[in-house]
Amino acid sequence: MDYSAPSAHESYRQALRQGRRFVAERQGHRESGLLTVLEPLLTEMCGEMPLGLYEVPLKKVKGTYAAGRAGALSGDFMPLLKEESEFAAKWEALYNSSLQKGITDPIRVYEYLGYYYVLEGHKRVSVARVLSMYSLFAEVTRLFPQSGATSPEHEVFFEILGENKRRVIRHMWFSKPGRVTELRALTGGDEEKLESAFTDFRTEYHRQGFHQSIPAITTGDAFWQYAKIYPYDDIDNLARCRPQWEMLAHPAPVKTVSDPSEPGSRRLLRGAPPQVAFLHRGTVKTRLSTAAHDIGRYALRREFPDLPLTVIDGLRGDNHELPELGKANLVFATDPVLSGLALRVALENRNASVLLYHEEPVGVTGTYFANTEGASFLMGVLAGTLSRSARIGWVRFPRDFSGRRHDLQAFAQGARAARPYLRVYAGKPGEYPAELLRTWGERGVDTVFLPNPPFGAFRPPIKSFPGVYAHLCSLSPSGQLTETLAAAAWHWEEFYRKLTRGIIESGSPPEKTHFRLGLDSGVLGVHPTSAGIGASVSLAAFRNALIDGTVVPVEENALAEIYEG
Repeated sequence: MDYSAPSAHESYRQALRQGRRFVAERQGHRESGLLTVLEPLLTEMCGEMPLGLYEVPLKKVKGTYAAGRAGALSGDFMPLLKEESEFAAKWEALYNSSLQKGITDPIRVYEYLGYYYVLEGHKRVSVARVLSMYSLFAEVTRLFPQSGATSPEHEVFFEILGENKRRVIRHMWFSKPGRVTELRALTGGDEEKLESAFTDFRTEYHRQGFHQSIPAITTGDAFWQYAKIYPYDDIDNLARCRPQWEMLAHPAPVKTVSDPSEPGSRRLLRGAPPQVAFLHRGTVKTRLSTAAHDIGRYALRREFPDLPLTVIDGLRGDNHELPELGKANLVFATDPVLSGLALRVALENRNASVLLYHEEPVGVTGTYFANTEGASFLMGVLAGTLSRSARIGWVRFPRDFSGRRHDLQAFAQGARAARPYLRVYAGKPGEYPAELLRTWGERGVDTVFLPNPPFGAFRPPIKSFPGVYAHLCSLSPSGQLTETLAAAAWHWEEFYRKLTRGIIESGSPPEKTHFRLGLDSGVLGVHPTSAGIGASVSLAAFRNALIDGTVVPVEENALAEIYEG
């Protein structure tokens, strides 16, 4: 017997005080404070499956299955019945027995959505927690969610199980679906490798106390975020990742800046002389988008001939990559695929300010993009003006980030502004243009907006040049693109000049800043190739109205109807 341990009676008394304090604190927040009861939450079940005997971590024992024990124990499994009760006597006897030989009899639990609810063995769980035990053996039966359940919890549960309905869910849990799938892709679907890497990560994560200092995220979420930045099987960089985890746990408001010269609360460059580095995915010969960004680099060389400027290209976005930045303190990562690399550069170079080309903020880096809604509105104006059939089509972008969710509506409202009774058709996400265009040609669609395709893909009638991201084309009844009517383009030289000059001269806060420049800054343009005088005048009038705010690209109270397919 361990004579250093408190007596059973004293341990019960201490546990009783802890349990009553737990209940009082929860009731102060208008919560019950008693054990969570699973049974009332299960209105309809798909079925159950015995999983057998295995160790259950006490941290994942969430409550009780039925209400019978709910009044005897607090929500943290501490006793609530007075010291003279029969419950107290049995608890103390179990405590003494556990000190001598441990808790050998398994408990019985139901597992539901990765947590355990006790059917038999409540006092064993209570004593084990008082003794700071890590786990107990349990006979586990899995309960499946009711049919049709579609909450994020249910999605995460079934995603973790995959095809193995008997898979044991241990500590890996996520607040959102999709994350375990991303992790499996990193290991090539090797579940043992993933489980081993996560176990090593979790051990170190807990050893450094992150589970206590950042309790708002699960260890699985932390692992998922870490694996996007560092090699998933390398646990040497946990301390560096802390700022990103804290942002994941407590998302801060994002400051969106439409004018780079707008003063910030502190200078982006922190008073140091500017030195710029460009991180490119691929090269100018292999990626049109890289060639487009490189136009901006050349513009910076002309604008700031004495500005130290480094280019690192050929990057894949692999989180094993870590480019040598030298003394660069303003870093442009020019492709969304480089987001993990940009985060790593930001975390490991805290004196450098990293800006990622991305349509939405991603963490400790800043981001930059253009507000394309105004350009989409103007492309719609041209489509409405030039279409003879009053039927136009929109081919969706391959990536639908937040910045382009409203572009279709902006395009449709621009078209309706030029021609009120026009019909706008939109393809389904991921639909291949060739088949879609044939269908539209048969329906009488004669004007089509489509994004600039990647190398080797379906091409518009004229060759693209760096900066063009979308075309407006005429469509034949057979579904063939016959003429390019206009192109929407980024003016990268203007974009990087304005962004860099604004940062150098006025500064802005480096983290959680989203630079989003629009038509008024000159970083976007709509260029007609074969529009008549009337269309050109209409385009200029609407452009001026967008810039001075007389017209907004998306009027929420006057949404245009979109016809799918």
